[in-house]
Amino acid sequence: MRGEKPGDIPITESRNAAMFDWRELRRWGIDESRLPPDSIVQYRVMTIWGTYRLHIIGVITFCALESLLIFILLVQRMKRRKAERALTLSERKLSFHLEQTIVGVIEWDTQFRVVQWNPAAETIFGYSRDEAMGRYAADLVIPPYVIDEVEQVWNKLITQAGGTYSTNENLTKDGEIIICEWFNTPLVDQDGLIIGVMSLVRDITERKRSEEKITQLNVELEQRVARRTTELQAKNRELEAFTYSVSHDLKAPLRGIDGYSRLLLSDHIHQLDEEGRMFLQTIRQATEQMNQLINDLLAYSRFERRTLTPGLVNPRALLEALVTEHAADLENRRIKIAIAIPFESVTADVEGLTQALRNLLDNAIKFTGKVPEPRIEIGGSMNEGTYSLWFQDNGVGFDMRYGNRIFEIFQRLQRIEDYPGTGIGLAIVAKAMQRMGGRVWADSTPGQGAKFYLEIPNHVGT
Repeated sequence: MRGEKPGDIPITESRNAAMFDWRELRRWGIDESRLPPDSIVQYRVMTIWGTYRLHIIGVITFCALESLLIFILLVQRMKRRKAERALTLSERKLSFHLEQTIVGVIEWDTQFRVVQWNPAAETIFGYSRDEAMGRYAADLVIPPYVIDEVEQVWNKLITQAGGTYSTNENLTKDGEIIICEWFNTPLVDQDGLIIGVMSLVRDITERKRSEEKITQLNVELEQRVARRTTELQAKNRELEAFTYSVSHDLKAPLRGIDGYSRLLLSDHIHQLDEEGRMFLQTIRQATEQMNQLINDLLAYSRFERRTLTPGLVNPRALLEALVTEHAADLENRRIKIAIAIPFESVTADVEGLTQALRNLLDNAIKFTGKVPEPRIEIGGSMNEGTYSLWFQDNGVGFDMRYGNRIFEIFQRLQRIEDYPGTGIGLAIVAKAMQRMGGRVWADSTPGQGAKFYLEIPNHVGT
């Protein structure tokens, strides 16, 4: 203003801050971020947020906390309702169980009074629920003569933890004495105090009567067994006497017949004509057959009363020894024998097994007598719980319609003129196997041979 040149005016720094009118900034659309630092904006019109920011933040925070609290309460309410529904369902199930179970359910208070009485208890004791509620046990189901004993059990239940089991005589509404078994459990509250007792009861009167009847029947059976044993011992003594008579009284005349017939054959054979010699030979054959019959009868009777002596037997070695006994006959008739047994030992009555194997071998040799190329095969197998031995021949065979009869004493399917024998050999086999707890059976086709099986209990592993 004084005419000084602008270029000569020195630059001076002002210490005043830049100031702007907020209204003009809004009018011209100038963003405050473009203003120089430390600028002062005047005439600013405060917004609701600027004026009440803290209040708004407080209200929002309060609403959020309140919403969270409401959410938590709603979740708890849902959980409570779910628990209530589960509890209601559980109570219904328990109520249904109490109503439907065949076991009497009785709840007692600490004074031994009824506070729960289900339909099964009504059936057992005859009292309805209304009749039983609130009454003492001594007035309902306990006979006077067992009250002291029951009180001891009760005192134990309400003074110490743990249940009890007992079998007692009880009274019904009609005065009938029944026998019940009781399962008693103390009921404890959250503080550990006993507030009552829960009892499960069953009427076992019929079971006890059945047990008593069975006991009585067992006593009677033992008495009958003792009597039968005595009778059997007496019969065994009679059989022993009969056996002694047979072995001495019947064999004595046979020995005389045999001796004199031998003398006739040796010293007077030339004085007899052909028919006389034939008669004499018939007498000798009949004598030998009668002697064999007596021996077989004695052997059969011995199996009835002899004591079994189980032992470890090698069946292959035993069969080879029996085959050696028949070596001459086997060689003369050219009988082929094959033995194939897959086990080395078996536990059995030694004498009984020997007799059974000997008779089956004799049987196979005898009934292959008219076969051009006789053959006998002996084998075995190990089964679960048993050993098996079998004899197979290609002899005359038999009709399986009579398969069971061949093991009966004196039963023959062939004529004695064709195949001599006493009809006792296979009966001895069956008796020996029966005494050892095993069995014997056969399979055969007429004209195609037979196969006999022995089954022996497996007492010792191979």
